[in-house]
Amino acid sequence: MKYFQVLLQVLLLCGVSVVGNQLALLLPIKIPGSIVGILIVFLFLKLGWLPLSWIEAGATLLVSELLLFFVPSVVGIINFSDILWSQSFGLLAVIVASTLIMLAFIHLMTGLLAQYREEE
Repeated sequence: MKYFQVLLQVLLLCGVSVVGNQLALLLPIKIPGSIVGILIVFLFLKLGWLPLSWIEAGATLLVSELLLFFVPSVVGIINFSDILWSQSFGLLAVIVASTLIMLAFIHLMTGLLAQYREEE
């Protein structure tokens, strides 16, 4: 019974993803459908229209197996290793820069959150 429940939850999340993809096609700006789907789930959870218990086990399964979803991408990238090597300096610069930007953002947000909690 538990497996069936998880399967239904995963199917529900996939359905929301499909709806998000379709809505993204209708939007005047380019937003990935998966982001629209995540926003739909967030909105429904926040409004109480979707209880967390309806998707929690399925979402936990998907997150725990997340690494498997990246395997096809990595295999595809390996097919273009010559391009990767020719652009390696630029790629490395982008990776380092984006990492530093994220670290600065996390530092800023952590400081703001700590300030907010001290004020309470």
